[in-house]
Amino acid sequence: MYLSVPGSSSNSPVDCRTSSLKIFIAALENALTAELLRNLSFGCVNSVSSGCHTDMDFQLFQQSGRFICQELATMPQTAAASFLTLRQAGQDCEQRLLQLTGGVNTQKGLLFLVLFLWQAWVSNTSWAALSEHISNFAQDLQKDYVQMPYSRSSLSHRAGLADIRHLPLTGFRPLLNTVKLYLQSDWSDLQLTLYLIATTDDTTTFKRGGLEKLRYVQQTAGQILLLTAEEQIKAAEDLNNYYLSNNLSSGGVADLFSLTKCLAELKDQWL
Repeated sequence: MYLSVPGSSSNSPVDCRTSSLKIFIAALENALTAELLRNLSFGCVNSVSSGCHTDMDFQLFQQSGRFICQELATMPQTAAASFLTLRQAGQDCEQRLLQLTGGVNTQKGLLFLVLFLWQAWVSNTSWAALSEHISNFAQDLQKDYVQMPYSRSSLSHRAGLADIRHLPLTGFRPLLNTVKLYLQSDWSDLQLTLYLIATTDDTTTFKRGGLEKLRYVQQTAGQILLLTAEEQIKAAEDLNNYYLSNNLSSGGVADLFSLTKCLAELKDQWL
């Protein structure tokens, strides 16, 4: 566990909200731990390797994940009132995260995405209404493509990729579909990772390797999923080595892996 959120034995409304938030934080903690413990991380940091990264390691990611959980556990619920209040709270949290990591971008993308799920959770949005709620709540992100034209997300968007803003703008539909498939198919962590590589326009991979290498790893991951479970392991090791030898990272996939695991654990506990 990254964090234990203190609770109370009383039944006041505040304590009920605290108890509910503990469920959300615990699921996120479990998901972040599972992501770091993957045997094959496809250029990302895990418990035995820093992947293709020279400025971050397992311990730093543990600290980063713990910090994000602590921030979400203590964030004033007034931050959920509007897109602007959530964005400001997120930006403040991001600055504190960068101070913690010495300026290293460990999980800014994860923080960006999980804040929309946190907002939906604390505002008591039902699972059935989750996608529509997030899509409506996030519509102001459309302005970022004009106001922040040189951000990684905007550049990826202009290249025709489904960038990180695409997820909240579409109500997390691709992610929720992945959660459904994951629960139905009983995938291993490796199979979930391969599926995400195959279906995600990972802007971290795109930034490091360009469109050709991004499409190559997507196509290869999709082909590996068609193999037997035993064959998948060897082919996945080869793909992992391709990431390392080409200095690629699947950072976007890692974030979606964590959120898939988190939502899969929360689904039956969501309203």
